Amino acid sequence: APRIRAYNTHGTGCTLASCIAAELAKGSPMLPAVQ
Repeated sequence: APRIRAYNTHGTGCTLASCIAAELAKGSPMLPAVQ
């Protein structure tokens, strides 16, 4: 994905980690969960 030029990116890592954790909790394998 292209990078977004923005200064207000605080919390984006937490959001990504939460999405990955949710996919893993639903039973998705690791690779599809992070894609």
